[in-house]
Amino acid sequence: MNSVIVARVAAIVIAAIATARCMMTLLSETWFDVDPAIDSSPATGLPPHWLMIFDAALLGVAAIGLAAESWGRRGGSTLLLILLGLPCIVMLFWFFHGGHHVQAGVPWLAGMAAAVSLSHLCRDSQTRTIVLAMLFAVCGPLILQGLVQWGWTVPDTIAWFEANREEAMRLIGLTPGSPAAQVYERRLYEGAASGWFSSPNLLATVLAACGVAWLAMLVAAKRRSASVVIGAIALVATLASAAVVGATMSMGGMLVLAIGLVLVGLCARISLIRRAGGWLAIGIPLVAAVAAIVIVLVLPADTTIPGMRSMVIRGQYVQGAATIVLEHPLTGVGPAGFQDAWVGVRPIGAPEEVASPHAMIFDWIAMLGLAGMAWVGLVGVLAWRAGTNGWSLSDAKPPNGGWVLCGGLFVIGLTLIGLREEWAVLDPAEQFVRACGLLAVPLLAWVSLQCLRGPMAGWGVTAAIVVLLTQAQIEMTMFNSATAVFALALLGAAAPWRIGIGRAIPAQLAGIVAIMCVVVVYHGALPWMAQDREVAAAAQILIDAPESADSRDLAGRALAEAWSVQRDPRLLVHAADQHLSAASMPGREQGLVLMSLSLASGEGGWAYRQGLLAGGRRELEALDGLAGLTKNPEHAKAARMLARALANRDPGSAEAWVTLARSYQRAGLHAEATASWARAIDVDDANVIDPLQRLPEAIRKEAMDAIAVPAPH
Repeated sequence: MNSVIVARVAAIVIAAIATARCMMTLLSETWFDVDPAIDSSPATGLPPHWLMIFDAALLGVAAIGLAAESWGRRGGSTLLLILLGLPCIVMLFWFFHGGHHVQAGVPWLAGMAAAVSLSHLCRDSQTRTIVLAMLFAVCGPLILQGLVQWGWTVPDTIAWFEANREEAMRLIGLTPGSPAAQVYERRLYEGAASGWFSSPNLLATVLAACGVAWLAMLVAAKRRSASVVIGAIALVATLASAAVVGATMSMGGMLVLAIGLVLVGLCARISLIRRAGGWLAIGIPLVAAVAAIVIVLVLPADTTIPGMRSMVIRGQYVQGAATIVLEHPLTGVGPAGFQDAWVGVRPIGAPEEVASPHAMIFDWIAMLGLAGMAWVGLVGVLAWRAGTNGWSLSDAKPPNGGWVLCGGLFVIGLTLIGLREEWAVLDPAEQFVRACGLLAVPLLAWVSLQCLRGPMAGWGVTAAIVVLLTQAQIEMTMFNSATAVFALALLGAAAPWRIGIGRAIPAQLAGIVAIMCVVVVYHGALPWMAQDREVAAAAQILIDAPESADSRDLAGRALAEAWSVQRDPRLLVHAADQHLSAASMPGREQGLVLMSLSLASGEGGWAYRQGLLAGGRRELEALDGLAGLTKNPEHAKAARMLARALANRDPGSAEAWVTLARSYQRAGLHAEATASWARAIDVDDANVIDPLQRLPEAIRKEAMDAIAVPAPH
């Protein structure tokens, strides 16, 4: 078979995978959202092992494509080889430190492999046009889903919540009036379209990039006097993308959309803009990376100014991430380690525990150490390439439309895999909208294929890259497993590397990617399939007997056994939760309660020693329970020592200091309790960003009363 055909097929499959995963609900865990005994409906979406299968497939196809480039003696980039390979070594190191690192890190590997592979495969102009056409066709289903959510789903959800407030709070395990419940209600009432992503900001990111590209394609089609039908479809895609960005109510999404539209408008009239494309492609994202810090340092942190609260919080994220980098410069804290590292370094007054600093540069460096700089450099090199010559699309006749139609059908097939569980719970109207969205993919891919011709359309692609990379500095674009792969695939396709001669470099690239594919299969996808089955079995135990304490103990044991498959410490936390729930059920024999608490203490403690702060919190709850039942001073002492360790590890948490203060009070250590209460008040007073996440008034009164009581003589 011709190596060019193999390379083209590989590029199309990569684009199809990157597009399809934007139209699926990607679950981070098989475990139910809150508790299977409360909510017996499993979350619908793609379970973790299926996502790893997609990632492994992407890596495998990327390796095949690079091997085809070697076969065709088209040369490759030594620079990209180095920048891709160095972080892989650190990633492998973290893969053997817990399954949660595997799950978080594999999408980055897949996205980077897609970017490097496409930068080589898309040196063929026709292949490049096909890939870009497929990627920008993702806007169709995202637009329809966003409009349905904005017009019907979100309003209906709010209406149901208002009519069933107590039932809703019970289902999600929240106490009405608690800070967590108030934050949940605020987010519910601020609800906006999010597509299949985890937040509206991510939907806004993708659609802003698509809207900018479609505007440029519309202008290019008009200049070429394309048919009215093609122009009309391009116009609808442009306007609808912008409208749904507005429906997300994402300030960052609207900002980057405006930046992209300005770039397209300037390019239409000023050729100098295109000549400065490389500087713009790396300069604007760099400005975005430091914008939050500059605003926080230069301007007053007045959170009444629209958007200022978000910027202040993001400035705090970056401050904490910078400290993490200084403390862990070589290997970082791992792909899944940021959240637990962040709580130890977050600025006093920062109200949130976040899994990402919302900034690509700090994300990769904090999690992978200095090796993460290589991936930052890789993105910078490709962005420069996209801005300097990536926009020079050929004016020649586009490739055969059959390629994108076949690619669009492949996208539909892949998406249906992710919809197999979700489809059954959709009502007929939702199924109709979903079907229309899927059918729009091959149609829009074919239309964009007709429009992606000439420098104007090419510059629109570069502007879309600027949009994605800019938003990646203020949002979780490069952390989310869907948007990261999509953005990196588009970046690679928009930055074709110069053609050379030789086989060595693409062969070496293919070897690296193939090795990572094997690792993902044998250390990720296969064991994760077994783990997901065991977790589902544990959930079924609770569904069959939701009110039984014995069922909770059995489920906890099953989850602890599931942990041994992939060593994901989150499962130990879930296991401890079940044992704690069993211990709290009324009417249970004390011996069984002590057994449940002992199991929870061991599981939580082991998760804590594996790095999860949540595990330590479960261990502390179990130790407190044991101390109360047994009156054993050793249990009380262990609980007090752990409470002090947790407060020191998370010094910005007012709740942690409250817990420590109560522990000291029970031990009769008045001075230590008073100091802890005072620290809790100080930390709580420092939180001026989000009043809803401050201590309840009852706890503050308890603290002030304790501080006011003089020490006994």
